[in-house]
Amino acid sequence: ITGWLWVLCGALIVAIPPSPLFISEFLIIKQMYLSNHILLLILFIVLLTVIMYGIMRAITKTAFGEDLDNQEQVSLGINKYFPQILLILFVIIIGLYCPHWLGVLFIGATSWM
Repeated sequence: ITGWLWVLCGALIVAIPPSPLFISEFLIIKQMYLSNHILLLILFIVLLTVIMYGIMRAITKTAFGEDLDNQEQVSLGINKYFPQILLILFVIIIGLYCPHWLGVLFIGATSWM
């Protein structure tokens, strides 16, 4: 379970669509296109792709590394996984459906800055 949680967290970090980070990257790309900054847009997408590749490569090597047959397998209880699963579910839910009150809170926080 830990390896798959690690992969899921990595997918959310690199902004796969249920992630709220996807929306910010999408808005940056959209604004660059509308502002006619095509060269900057291409550079942004290429560098973002390189960064995402590097992160996911490190995560998959860590999660699906070499099989260690001679080591003892330790089974952890659900209480060790519960905080990770809860936070991942929260991020996915907020990425798919943001309640009105939370959207108002975010808008108020950004207008304050």
